[in-house]
Amino acid sequence: MPVKPEPLPAAASSQIRVAIIDDDVDLLRLLEMVIEATPGFAKPLVFSDAKTAFRKLANIPLDFALVDLAIPGDSGLRLIRRFVESRQASQVVAFTGSDDEPTVLEALKAGASGYWVKTESLVELTQALQRAHRGEPLLSAAAYQAILSRIQGPPRPSVFENLSKAET
Repeated sequence: MPVKPEPLPAAASSQIRVAIIDDDVDLLRLLEMVIEATPGFAKPLVFSDAKTAFRKLANIPLDFALVDLAIPGDSGLRLIRRFVESRQASQVVAFTGSDDEPTVLEALKAGASGYWVKTESLVELTQALQRAHRGEPLLSAAAYQAILSRIQGPPRPSVFENLSKAET
């Protein structure tokens, strides 16, 4: 008779497990406090460098890895690829200060399943993580706009743009 694997304890299986890799210690502390204060989340694992994070997270299953793209000592894009290839995290989210179109697209091409710009609300980030945990996409408003601008091309000129001063 096959041995049935033991289920995870209820608390472990129902809470969202997040690791954050970012060199901004103040932001790490703030985000850690926000996540800890949000029901449904386990205590986040925080790391200020990529090498330590990847080594210490080797056997820890995660729902999300939030990866700073400008992490010193390693490329955030490379770290995203490593997380995706190793399947250490169900979802890898680029967590960065840049909202320009090439950076957003490069992170998504590297395998990130989401993109969040640090200047946006951290409370909204926790809400987005909860929605993504249920299967919805995780994109900050700025990342969403960058993708739309790529798809839609340059903005259309206003119908009033070609009017003379008298017509205006």
